[in-house]
Amino acid sequence: MKKKIKILVTGSNGYIGTKLCEYLVKQKYDVMGLDSNFFSKCQFYKIKYRYKYKSMDIRDVADDFLKKFDILIHLAGISNNPVENFKNKNKIYEITRAYTKRIALKCKKNNIKFIFASSCSVYGESNKQNLKEESLCNPISHYSKNKLDIEYDLKKISNNKFNPIILRISTVFGFSPKMRLDLALTMFLVMARTQGIIKLNSDGQSWRPHLYLDDLIKVFELCINYSNKKTMVINVGSNENNYKLIDVAKIIANLTNSKIEFLNKKNTNILIKDKTVNYGKDRRSYIVNFDKFNKIFPDFKFTPLLTGLKKDLKFCDNLNFSNKILNNKKYFRLHYLEHLITTKKISKNLRLIKIAKS
Repeated sequence: MKKKIKILVTGSNGYIGTKLCEYLVKQKYDVMGLDSNFFSKCQFYKIKYRYKYKSMDIRDVADDFLKKFDILIHLAGISNNPVENFKNKNKIYEITRAYTKRIALKCKKNNIKFIFASSCSVYGESNKQNLKEESLCNPISHYSKNKLDIEYDLKKISNNKFNPIILRISTVFGFSPKMRLDLALTMFLVMARTQGIIKLNSDGQSWRPHLYLDDLIKVFELCINYSNKKTMVINVGSNENNYKLIDVAKIIANLTNSKIEFLNKKNTNILIKDKTVNYGKDRRSYIVNFDKFNKIFPDFKFTPLLTGLKKDLKFCDNLNFSNKILNNKKYFRLHYLEHLITTKKISKNLRLIKIAKS
């Protein structure tokens, strides 16, 4: 009987992690989640496939615990960009960088395969199209700079026995038990269904590559079973799913018979505003090339954007959520994180003060 691959997923109770762990359990992997449990109260719908997990700060992981695993998938980190009330944004990301390097070094010591969730946002503000893995990166947010810093650290500590796989992930959309509504396409869908109006923070002229969450989950499985001989950086997504945000908004508006509006300074819902958008312009714009992924995994087929949106609309309609959902900070990660800090559930160095019930 073939030995089960033992997998540890950090950030297991988040948007991607929950869906990933569910899938891995369903596929009969021996999987355990590790999470600080900041977002235990942010469940959007019930988890179908239960998985083992340990509530622990990643900074406290010891070798004795870690060495039981064959593979570590590292999702843990601060998502997107801190809201304005975080006074020292750099310090927050320094914490993320430090604990990632620490856990990676432990994986290196214990011969554990390391898969890191980076982001296509490292390309940042780019006038070029067809951005490949070796293209110049121009990150313009703390989040994307942090991802690139971590990539640098992983490359620096790699050797002929420790070869991380670094996945530069496209902008994800799709539903998860630990939902995020601060992701553009999903926010558009929920706006369309609850209000009949899609509100854009910007003029919508920025480009993004888009990736269906179910596809991303299967990409992680591909990497679990892929034997790479050197450290690899791979753009994850489809050439056909590069779209301007305004064009995606128009597709969703057409599917839902909704209108499109552009936010202005009078908007009172701070949850759906994006602090990196100034005067209607979003400097983050990148058209990404995914030929390398296609060469490594030639048989994998990504879900076309329109197909994914239609699936999400059907799923969305079955959830029957409240029209007030877009006013609930639980589904806007950084606003909820700020709430946990201001209510002293989490310290300013991102330590859980009071463990929330899962």
